[in-house]
Amino acid sequence: MSILFKRELKINFVDYLHKIRIQKAQELLKNQNLKTYQVANMVGFSDEKYFSQVFKKYTGLTPSQFRESLL
Repeated sequence: MSILFKRELKINFVDYLHKIRIQKAQELLKNQNLKTYQVANMVGFSDEKYFSQVFKKYTGLTPSQFRESLL
């Protein structure tokens, strides 16, 4: 299934999943009342540190920097 997914969408499944999760996280981070670890859990990451690494990979910013850029 993974091979078919990549063949059709030109992106592997894990990268696709991360992209979707980070997009949702960006929406959730607009809510200043939610903590970063809560957002991480809400989008499917159990490890806040790993979430921050993936978030930075896809956005160029840490979750905290992203929030600051919204102000």
